[in-house]
Parts: sequence; structure tokens; C-alpha cells
Amino acid sequence: MNGIVVAPQPRAAEAGADILRQGGNAFDAAVAAAFMQCAIDPFMCGVGGIGVAQIYDARLHETTVIDFYGRVGSRARADQWAGLIRRTPTGRTYVKGFANAIGYGSILIPGTVAGLAAVHARGQLPWRDLLQPAIAILREGFPLYAYIAEYFDEAYQYPRGDYFPPFADFIRTTPEFARLWLREDGQPRRVGDLLLNLDYAATLQTLAEEGPDSFYRGSLANLIAADFAAHDAPITAADLAACRANIIAPISLDYRGYRVSTSPPGGITILQTLALLADTDFAALGQDSPEALHRIAAALRIAFGERAKLAGAVDRALLERLLAPAHLAELRQRLGATVPEARMALDPPGTTHLTVADRQGNIVSLTHTLSLGSGVVTPGLGFQYNNGMSSFDPFPGRARSIMPGRARVTPMAPTIVFDGERPLLALGSPGSNAIISAITQTLIKLLDFGLSPLEAVAAPRVHCEGGPLVLETRTPIATARELAARGWVLNSRPFAYDTLQGRVQLIARDGERWIGAADPRRDGGVAVVVA
Repeated sequence: MNGIVVAPQPRAAEAGADILRQGGNAFDAAVAAAFMQCAIDPFMCGVGGIGVAQIYDARLHETTVIDFYGRVGSRARADQWAGLIRRTPTGRTYVKGFANAIGYGSILIPGTVAGLAAVHARGQLPWRDLLQPAIAILREGFPLYAYIAEYFDEAYQYPRGDYFPPFADFIRTTPEFARLWLREDGQPRRVGDLLLNLDYAATLQTLAEEGPDSFYRGSLANLIAADFAAHDAPITAADLAACRANIIAPISLDYRGYRVSTSPPGGITILQTLALLADTDFAALGQDSPEALHRIAAALRIAFGERAKLAGAVDRALLERLLAPAHLAELRQRLGATVPEARMALDPPGTTHLTVADRQGNIVSLTHTLSLGSGVVTPGLGFQYNNGMSSFDPFPGRARSIMPGRARVTPMAPTIVFDGERPLLALGSPGSNAIISAITQTLIKLLDFGLSPLEAVAAPRVHCEGGPLVLETRTPIATARELAARGWVLNSRPFAYDTLQGRVQLIARDGERWIGAADPRRDGGVAVVVA
């Protein structure tokens, strides 16, 4: 058996593979790769972020989920934005001045360091060693990669201006953030510019030497808490000190004779979609046929509608009701309903993911994010915090209203598929809500159509949350016309490989070896370590 690391960033996959070569296991490699992602993809993730991992411990034959979703700080109030709430043309709500999307008021308690520490609890190498590759690249510098510059490019800025500021404004949220990302002439940095971040390197060096507790209860925590207090952030020193990763059970469903195991609550939408499609003979319909895409889109539309029932916390009783056979049978009856002509804004394709397996059969599928990023950088620390508060309902008294300690409802869904008791494949994706449609359709391509891993992640996809049906330009014109004739309002994106459709990072068992596939919709790396 070999080891393997798959990630959107080649340098991150390489860092994880180097740890495997040094005798580390999948848990060590995942931590090293994740810290490298934090260093070289700083708009998608960072130590100020949040996330979730699903892990398989081959020695214990145990599958668990490590929840490090962000929680609301104790100083937040449900009515704190009363009088500032506005509605967008797409029906979304936002807060005047984008106060829930950028700045200190937008930050959830950062969980990433706690989550990576929980993954490392099953590792073999010292914590300190796993941060060194990220520290080195921040000190030496690296070119501004094209995938970072996409964030700056207006062509890639999906319709978010009505609830998130244009990049030109966002980049000036705080002086430290502007200092990191603006040239001397006041213009954003460009592809190829050398990026050095000695402050971030020093922060990671402190984490390496003092351990993860430094971020929550030590010297780093003191700096973070003082900065938050000075700017009226909702997070206190006590909130940081209380932050822990939660070890919880995954949720699962049988599909085509395989057990699909994923993380709650985000993965519930994947499982519901698969359940709604369980009696569809995809092989008879044909891959990417109008009828196949119509059924997938209709199932996604229904399952996304069910997400409104999720309030944030992992409510096991609710999840069981959503997967109950009688409830799924009721939803299945709605598959042929008239397609609604709703408008819906599309979220930008944020977040990142990595998937790792080692020679012993241990697996880590880990998704982490900054949401869209708050634009807040504490002086001297060099990293940006998340802006997860933007995911909450700014109106009080509702299921997703702001409440201290409440977690955001997330689409992140690291997934592992089992053939009997043996892991067959593992995958996850960046892409905001398109994480769900990307993982679902990749599983269909693998389990229904028998595509190879690379074919499955590269195949054209659709995305639907209840509004327009989003297509890539690779969708045949005849197919698009047929879907429109069935009542779908189409959003044909101007990209053949559209990052809005998610970027799946997949590993699969092929006999006694692991093979991998990184989604070609953006840079990707597959690093294999041969025994």
C-alpha cells in the first residue's frame, strides 16, 4: 500500500507527502498539508479559520468527525444589527456597511488550530515538525499564485456585491490587511509578485514551540484577545480559552450497496440527494443526458430546500427525521413538481480541502475555510480571521439568528465511502454550497457510471439550490435547450471548468494501492509516496 495526499495546492500536497516519507502517518501529513494551505492560500483558509474533518483510524477500524466549526462569541446579541438590515434583489439580507461580512464584528471563534490539534492527537511525529514547511515558505517567500489572484480579478468575483463589498474596498478593511495585499502604488498585488509574510511565520513558529494551546490560552491568545477587545469584537479571552474541537459521529446512508459516510450537518444534503435518486437507473438514462441532469438538479433543489430546517448545532434527532424512509418517500413525490423561477445569488467558491491516506489505511478528509474572510489582521500576527458571522440570520428570533455559542450552518462535508467495512474512497471539496452538488455528482459518476477518479472529478456538473440551474459551457447546447424546455431557468457560466462548481479532491482504492485525482477546475496536486 502507498501513501497519497491530494489538495488544490501542489505545494500543500508535496508538504504532506514529505511528512509521510519521514515516517509520519496520514494524521501527521494532513496537519502539515493544512498548515501549508494556510500559508499559501490565505484567502481560502488560515489559522483564523474554521472547518471539519472526517477521519478513519485503520488500527481501531473507527470513523469519526472532528468538528471545529466556528461558534458565535459570547458578546454577540441577536438584535445587534437591528435597524441596519437590508434586502438584496435576490432575497438575501445583509447589514448596512457590511458589518456582518467584514471587520471585527464578522468573526466567529477560530477553530482551525484546535481542529488540527485534534487530528494530530492520532499522529506519530512531533507537532513542532509539522509546521516547519509552512514556516519556511512564509520566510523564504513564494510567487503570488494565479489561484490567489483570481480573488482580485473582477471577472471571477461572483455576484456578491450586494452582500459583500467589492475587493477594492474589502482589501482596505484594516491597515494590516491592506499592508499585506497592496503594492506601494496602492494597487493589489499581481501574479508572480513575491509574497513574504514574516509576521505569519513568527505566529506559526510560536505555535510550533508553545503548542496549539498558545492560540487559545497562551501568548498568541493574549494578543488576539487584546486586539478583539480594543475593536469591540464579540469574542472574549474566555471564549478563546473555552474553544475545543468536538469529536462526533458521522452520518451515513447506503447507496448502490456502498455506505456513504459524511459530516453533519452539511453532509445531510448529500445523503438526501442520493436517497432521492436511489431508484434512478442512471446507466439506462446515459451520462449527462438531459433526463439524468434534470433528475439530479430536481433532487438537489429539494434537498437544498430541506437545509432551511438546520439551525446550526448537530441535532441528531432532526438529522434522523430528515433521513427517515417515510420522509424521503414524501420528498421523492415532489421530484416531478414544476421548476420554480426563483432568483438566487451565487456564493463565490471559497474554502479549501485535502484528502490523505497512508500505507496503514488511515484516512483524513479535511475541509477548512475563512468563509469569505473578514479583512481583519491583528498587528504582528500576519493572518486573516474568518467572517463566519455573515452566515447567520441578522433578524432575531429565527432558527439561524445570532446566539452566543451557536455554530454556523455549513456546506462543508468531508466524505468517506465504504465497501463493507473497508474504505473505498474519500473526497471533499471547496466551493461554498457547490461543495454539496460537487461531491454528490462525483459519487454518481463513480458509483453509477464507473468512471475513473480523474474522469469523475473532471466531468461537467450542474448546480441548483432552488433558483437557476447553473451550467458549465461544456454542457452541450442541445442538452441546455432540453433542460430549458423542461422549465429550468439556466445560468450558463462563461467557464468550461467553472470553479463555482466545486473542486473535488479525491482518493480511491485500486486493489492494494491508492490513486488520486485533483479537480482540474483550479490548480491541484496529487503526491504519491511509494513504499
